[in-house]
Formats: sequence, C-alpha cells, structure tokens
Amino acid sequence: MIELKQLQMLEAISQHGTISGAAKALGYSQPAISQHMATIERMLETPVLVRSRSGVHLTEAGKLLVDAAGPILAQVGQVMSEVSAIAGLRAGKVRVSCFPSAASVLLPGAFAHVRERHPGLSFALAERDPVGGLEMLRRGQCDIAIIFDYVTPGLAQPSSRLELLPNETAVTLLEEEIMVALPPTHARAKDRWIDIEVLEGEQWIAGCPDCRTHLVEACEIAGYHPDITFETDDYLAMQGLVGAGLGIALIPEVVLAAARHQYPIALLPTHPVSTRVIRAVTTESMLRVPGIVPTIEALQAAAKQRISATHA
Repeated sequence: MIELKQLQMLEAISQHGTISGAAKALGYSQPAISQHMATIERMLETPVLVRSRSGVHLTEAGKLLVDAAGPILAQVGQVMSEVSAIAGLRAGKVRVSCFPSAASVLLPGAFAHVRERHPGLSFALAERDPVGGLEMLRRGQCDIAIIFDYVTPGLAQPSSRLELLPNETAVTLLEEEIMVALPPTHARAKDRWIDIEVLEGEQWIAGCPDCRTHLVEACEIAGYHPDITFETDDYLAMQGLVGAGLGIALIPEVVLAAARHQYPIALLPTHPVSTRVIRAVTTESMLRVPGIVPTIEALQAAAKQRISATHA
C-alpha cells in the first residue's frame, strides 16, 4: 500500500515542481524522496514522474494520485491536529485564522480577555479570507476560522456560499449592516437611507472578491450592472477614493470601526437592509479542547461590545 508520507511527497513535488523544493518543504533529503517515488512506481508498475531540464512533471498516473491525495491528507491532518489538541499536546495554544477587518476589531480584546483569565494560554494568528480560513481548518492548520457571509435582500443564499462540513460547527459573532459610502458633496449625502436602485449610473469602488460579488448581486437585483471603476482590498484607499469624489462603495460597519480615512465621507444605510454575518467556525471535536470554548466566548463578548459601541 502507498504510505501517507509518500502521498505528501508527491503532493509537494506537484506544488514545488522539483524534488529539491519538495525535500526542503517537508524536511527530507532529495535521495529519500527519490527513493520513495521509485517505490511507488515499482508498486504501481507505471511512472508517476517525468524528469526534464525544466524540472519534474507528474504523469497522468501521478496527477491522479495527487488529486485523490488532497482530501485524504486534509482529513488526516485535521484528525491528527484534533487528537494532538485533545491529548493536551497543544492545550496551551489556540490557532486562529481571520480576515483583516475582524482581526483588528475583534481579536485584540478577545485574546487579552482570555489571557487575563488563562495566563498559560497563547494564540497564533493567520490572516486569511473566509475560503482560505476554512481550508486551514480542514487541513488541521488552525483551530478556529473566522469567516463572513453576505446576506443580500432578494437573494436566497449568502453571496460567498460557504458550505460547512457535517463535523464543523459555527457560532455567529455579529451581524453588521452594510453602508453606502458617498462623497460628502453627493446629491444624496444627507439622506437618512438610500435605495440601491437610485444609484444606477454611479461609478463604484469594489473591494475583495466576496465584497465585489455582493456589490454586483445587490445592483443586479436592483435592475442594473454596476460600473466598477476601481478595485481595492484596502478599505482606507476605498474611503479615500470615495472622499475624493471618485466613486461610491459598499462598506461593512466593522471595516469602518477598524479604519477611518482622513477624507470625510457620508455613510447611509441601504434599503432594504443588507448585512454581513461574521461567524467563528471550528469542529465538534475541537470544542472539547481546553481553550477553544473560552476563546469563542471571548470573541462573542468582543463582538457584542463592538455592536454596542457602534450603535451608542
């Protein structure tokens, strides 16, 4: 039978394009990996690698193995991570993946709160978008993934359509309102709220891929396709562009709490209300690990505090 470590080696070769790159990534010697590849080829009676001057390439048989190995290695990595944590080997560290705006608003207070009550607990943070965070969780590379979904009026499913696996559990941290950001000189800047329908013909500034998808869906439900003139993941830059009169944008409340640009902008709620739901996702097994539940509870408390401050 092919061993898990041999599948890991083959996957690493596919990712790095060389045996030396795979050896460096996995901590093996080049001869050791070459020997394991030769073992696989003898076992299967067919080549899995083709060597050329440009590097190493997988044969069709090798590609088939790598495609099948991905889900297997991810599941094994997650299980081993959970077993390690339950056994107490990592009981003192909680690994969190989070997208930038929530990381700056929710994590500092939540981490400090947990550390105050559990001094022996430490944290590791990886900045990832929702898709990347779930991938880390499923490969056993983080313990909690903080993700978001957009809820667009008139659309049955969230924009990002992130589907959780049966062994994953999600806790809602907060539901934040999506605001329309307008230049202060805009004709509707002093309105109490605004309907997306009346913004047809405006020049839009779009954010991350999920945010752009939400913008396009909201406008198409209103009957038009948005004219997107700028795209940036930097919400400070987005606010600056709006404040300079170069376009309008949809911006979540948490983003506005995380970073405000020096340019003045007008912020109006949409009608009907559009929201973004932020959730903490972990696995059912990880809930038994010391440190996971207190961290999620602290995240809920930090989110509640943020909501109170936003609406004060």
